[in-house]
Amino acid sequence: MMTTLIVIIGCQNATLTHKHNDRFINELVIFNNTNYYLENIVLINIDTGTNVSCSSILPRSQCSVGFSKLPITTHRAVIQWLDPTGTYQKDVIASNLDSIPNMTVSKIVIEIEDLGIIKVYYEQ
Repeated sequence: MMTTLIVIIGCQNATLTHKHNDRFINELVIFNNTNYYLENIVLINIDTGTNVSCSSILPRSQCSVGFSKLPITTHRAVIQWLDPTGTYQKDVIASNLDSIPNMTVSKIVIEIEDLGIIKVYYEQ
């Protein structure tokens, strides 16, 4: 079963499939809410093959990536990472798109928790 993600990651000239009322993103923030050192963190847009990565994130810290604003579109994405407890891959699904007003620029936030749990949301 295919899961959708409401975010575009990567190249600005990628084909955009469905715009969501002129809402935009310009930053990705990945929080490491664990007590472990995370390595090889990669967010992959499955539909376009583009990715964004952080080589490592210290415990209880974050990695941020800024970019020119992009329209929010529907694409499938996964996040992968490695920590001392194992290797993880999770579908990335942001559930609060309706809370973002039209014509605003937001960031997508991914919080990595213990045991491979993630929280994903938009933040203004």
